[in-house]
Amino acid sequence: MAGYDYLRDELQAHVSHLGGVSDKLDTAASRGAGAGAPPGAYGLIGSFIPALLQPLVERATRVTSAGRESLVDTGAMMRRTLENYDQVETDNATAFRDQEQKL
Repeated sequence: MAGYDYLRDELQAHVSHLGGVSDKLDTAASRGAGAGAPPGAYGLIGSFIPALLQPLVERATRVTSAGRESLVDTGAMMRRTLENYDQVETDNATAFRDQEQKL
């Protein structure tokens, strides 16, 4: 893996980081799904406020879920990239060994 050692390590670290952020977004989306103010939270005068806030809470939950999905997809693509790098490196090393044995 002489040609990709540094890059591979960086990509692997980034994939791990994406996984951690994805987990946090998943937790936030789960909590957001049940969030919102109960009907009596703002008293009689502010009873209309929870209904005004609910669409915002729902949109924030959808956006958070979409962000998580994007991170999961990006992580999967980066893992495939790492696998491709490993395969190319292995194939190249094998080819060099074969040539070396012929000499």
